[in-house]
Amino acid sequence: MPAGDVVGDKTFGDGSVQKTIDLPDGGALILSVAKYYSPSGKAIQETAVTPNVLVADEADNVISDDEDAEPSAPEAEESRRARRMINCNKAIEVLKSRTS
Repeated sequence: MPAGDVVGDKTFGDGSVQKTIDLPDGGALILSVAKYYSPSGKAIQETAVTPNVLVADEADNVISDDEDAEPSAPEAEESRRARRMINCNKAIEVLKSRTS
């Protein structure tokens, strides 16, 4: 039995901690300083994480009039907020079902 549930969407391997080091010439160096691992020891950036409680992303089901158009910054932020709210509501639902 797992120690807990992972609720949400599948990640796409974003599993490292990076530090930006400013260089004297105005450039910068991005250095990976840590990596995240699953309990089984697999590096997350290589395998991603698939939650055991997947949440369908309703934002992906919306059909845009212009499929090639990039969302504006406010639209992108609103989409992130909506996704967090959907995931949060599902997590609350999972918790309530465990205590019933």
